[in-house]
Amino acid sequence: MENSNKEQKSPTDAVKAAAIPEVLVIEAVVDITKESIRCFTDYMKCREHEVTERHRITAQLKAINEAINAKKEMYIATLEKNHDKIKEAYAMGNMVVKSALETGNTEMVRETYKFIISMSTIVGDQADGIMSKFINSNDTTILLK
Repeated sequence: MENSNKEQKSPTDAVKAAAIPEVLVIEAVVDITKESIRCFTDYMKCREHEVTERHRITAQLKAINEAINAKKEMYIATLEKNHDKIKEAYAMGNMVVKSALETGNTEMVRETYKFIISMSTIVGDQADGIMSKFINSNDTTILLK
């Protein structure tokens, strides 16, 4: 029974609702409509800014990607261009080392290995770790075995 009393409106509420002038209701509706339009306009501005920013970021990433690809292609072309020359230099170095080992010329072996290491450094090869230990040491008998 108590719930039905709470749901029923008192007669004074009906009188208060009738007392509100229609002008106030219309002004309230107009204010709500204006605020809704302003909010929607702000939303559309923000949305347009986000879309524009995404396009800018996409274009920037595309430009960066193209620059990286261009540098990669240039690097590959340089490597291919110099590969045969470097391979030939290594072959000659190995022939000199073989000949120097046969004659027992440790100075020539040391200098040839220094050349091979410098070539490795120029090419960007990091394979000079083991060879540099032999060259920098005073004991060259390891190379002659």
